[in-house]
Amino acid sequence: MTRARTRWRRGEAFTYLGLAVAAAGVFALDPPAFAETYPAETTAKAFIRTFNSGDRSAYEGFLKARRWAFTDGDEFAIMRDQTGGYVPIRTKRVGRDEVEETVRSRLADDYWIMDLKLVEHGRSIERLAFRPVERPADVPAPRRVAPAAIGRLIDRRIAAMGDFSGVVLVAAGGRPVVLRAAGMADREQGVANTIDTRFGLASMGKMFTAVAVLQLVQAGRVELDAPIGTYLKDYPNAEFGRSVTVRELLTHTGGAGDFMSQLWADNLAHLRTPADYVALFGARAPEFPPGSRFSYANYGYVVLGRIIEAVSGQAYDQYLQDHIFGPADMARTGLHPVDPRFETAKSHVKDGFPPPPPALMSPLGREGTPAGGAFSTAPDLLAFAKALTGHRLLDAAHTEMLFTPEVNGGMGPTGLGFDTFGRGAVREVGHNGGGPGENGGFRILDDGGAVIVVLSNVAPTWRGDKLCAFIAARLHVGQHQ
Repeated sequence: MTRARTRWRRGEAFTYLGLAVAAAGVFALDPPAFAETYPAETTAKAFIRTFNSGDRSAYEGFLKARRWAFTDGDEFAIMRDQTGGYVPIRTKRVGRDEVEETVRSRLADDYWIMDLKLVEHGRSIERLAFRPVERPADVPAPRRVAPAAIGRLIDRRIAAMGDFSGVVLVAAGGRPVVLRAAGMADREQGVANTIDTRFGLASMGKMFTAVAVLQLVQAGRVELDAPIGTYLKDYPNAEFGRSVTVRELLTHTGGAGDFMSQLWADNLAHLRTPADYVALFGARAPEFPPGSRFSYANYGYVVLGRIIEAVSGQAYDQYLQDHIFGPADMARTGLHPVDPRFETAKSHVKDGFPPPPPALMSPLGREGTPAGGAFSTAPDLLAFAKALTGHRLLDAAHTEMLFTPEVNGGMGPTGLGFDTFGRGAVREVGHNGGGPGENGGFRILDDGGAVIVVLSNVAPTWRGDKLCAFIAARLHVGQHQ
């Protein structure tokens, strides 16, 4: 069995629950007649029951008894922590020895299809894979409740999680209606999280880069469809400079790739500015023909940060302060992790889990980049939403450009630095962010009718973006039910 793989990166922490099984697991069956008739269905349901029990020994025993290679001692804990178990939704019998079981995660509105195929007359597993899917069309959407009642649903969900550490803010009509803080900002010092605690934003910081670029577009100083070499004339790779456009970097379609690598980790202590990143990674050519497909690219946003510097004549962090954080009254927000005036949450590893590589944790000694890693508070992000929708950062036309989907990204439709979430009448725009010990979600609903901010500081669980999505699917906004 190929183990579940967790890819840590500052932009997004993606957990692949694709249990792609190459090894055969031979097992003996002494079942009733139904199991003999539909062995794949019986095996799938037995797997879900064992997984949902939360008993790691039983889970491992279930696999070993069927001679199923169990290669990762942390796999069960990570999968259970991500999902809380699976709720069966429906079964599709593809044949006697093949079944597709649609399930929902207990702790989130995430749906999966478990694809199981048996061979050797139902005695061996040939394939077992979980693939994410949208909520099935015939599964009712969650019922929306008034802002005054959403707090009770949030409290119940936090209690179900059992280990949430972070903050939750829900605003309606520009005013907070839910403010929650839980867990510890600093375990060693016994400092609790408060609503004003600063958290690492991970890839949510890409929104600031996108707004900055659109401000320069609005001012006529940058053209979205111009090659990046127009503004970075000394860019190290000539092919990249003449073929990749600003728009393609914003929409992750330029083939810019990532910088999360051993080379990055080895040089982390010396990487301070966008120019430092370009000097280290800029010799690379595009990974694919620019504009041909979507591929999430942290490095592309670092290049955008360098363009902001070249065009504005300001350092990236100073530009954000002067043109975004200051005008939006975001007094606790910045790229610098330590501010003696404010408490900044430390990243913690959940008890019982192995720590990720040190370079991938979010130490307070590392500064943010145009790709993410800024530090902010829930109230400051509400102020950011109000400044955006109130057109204090961009005019109405350029604000709409941020929110309008251009490509189908990895998490859904993607615009110029903002993602579009949800289905139905309520438009949801924003961005998630995740990495070891920092995770959250930011959403603007119904053009500012409501704002949701969730920030958290515990690895390896990614509770923030899941809780944000849970709230967004249930919050009544305006005339929408």
